[in-house]
Amino acid sequence: MLIEDEFREAFKTNVSNTVDIKETEIGTVKSVNPIIIRVDGLDLEYEDLYIDYNLLEHTETFKTLTGTVGDSNTTITNGSILFNSKLSVGDKVAMRETTDGRYYVSGKVKGGF
Repeated sequence: MLIEDEFREAFKTNVSNTVDIKETEIGTVKSVNPIIIRVDGLDLEYEDLYIDYNLLEHTETFKTLTGTVGDSNTTITNGSILFNSKLSVGDKVAMRETTDGRYYVSGKVKGGF
């Protein structure tokens, strides 16, 4: 096999494994737990979605956190912070269908609704 043919085959394989994002649509959060988002009359569940990590409840660890509590400065080491989900029922979200049939949820949106 020629090097050009090998490159072409490798390129085809890599392209078919990528997620291609199409046009943006607006969905509505119908449920938070379990997550259900409606778009174009379809109710999509977690397994149908790619959701931006920061929109969902998640925990992040840290080595050092310094801040003010009341009148004193406080330092906490080797801890974690629980971030609540930023999604609520009725929220509008920006979504894009991907080539694998799922939807990528990139963020919350406001206006014009």
